[in-house]
Amino acid sequence: MAARVPGTTIAAPLPVHGAAVGTVTGQETLQEGHALFPQSDALVTTTPGIVLTITAADCLPVYFFDPVLGAIGLAHAGWRGLVAAPRGVLAATVDALTALGSRPEDLHVEVGPSVGPCHYAVDADRRAQFSERFGAAVVCDQVLDLRRAAVRALLDAGLAAALVSAEPPCTACQPDRFFSRRIDGREPPEVGMAWIVMQRPG
Repeated sequence: MAARVPGTTIAAPLPVHGAAVGTVTGQETLQEGHALFPQSDALVTTTPGIVLTITAADCLPVYFFDPVLGAIGLAHAGWRGLVAAPRGVLAATVDALTALGSRPEDLHVEVGPSVGPCHYAVDADRRAQFSERFGAAVVCDQVLDLRRAAVRALLDAGLAAALVSAEPPCTACQPDRFFSRRIDGREPPEVGMAWIVMQRPG
């Protein structure tokens, strides 16, 4: 778990590659100093002093910020989460922020370091699944572009294209900087995963 900063509450989802989103209020019962959200792949909050965290190993960490409301969100978006019922984890995160009072068109979104299409060859069934869901542009030959699929999901959820950034470094291309399950080939706890942290301003 991440170390706690005095005066803050650290919230962490326990991801299952689904589309469930936890809303952090600061009133949660803490476990080992953390507010844990089982079976969740994203968190949102409008409460000052909340630190959102996720772990990632090639999956997309996706940051949400609403400068109007002051809301934040952090999503763990692997391929399963992107296509999870009913509309995927990113649309679910937008819905959760909307429930807090955000408007989709106000949301700024950044996709963090994650595996790029240069290292993401997948089987024909998965390519067909993503092409049908997000359009043919997310597939090229044998590879899948998860970042492009994420952008499509966000635009479909009502976000403004100018406020979505999805050009992060590839985790598999830079193993000296990032952990990559695709390159290392092992699962935690044998190797560490990157902690992604986001705190609400104010």
